[in-house]
Amino acid sequence: MPRIRPIDPDTTDAAVQAAIREHLAQGYRLTNEKLTLLRNVTAFETLEAQSYALDQELQRLIGKRAADFFE
Repeated sequence: MPRIRPIDPDTTDAAVQAAIREHLAQGYRLTNEKLTLLRNVTAFETLEAQSYALDQELQRLIGKRAADFFE
């Protein structure tokens, strides 16, 4: 049983639903971790955006396979 329950995307407020739509439109999936993080939209957007930016930069510097291993 999780200590913090993930949100229900269907019954959440408009700001969270907008963040979900934007995330899905970019081609990403919603995991339980992301649904839990969406309890705070600012935290979700900051962590998600920066983790994808870091991934792209690592792939540019050391290649996809090495970046995946490093991450």
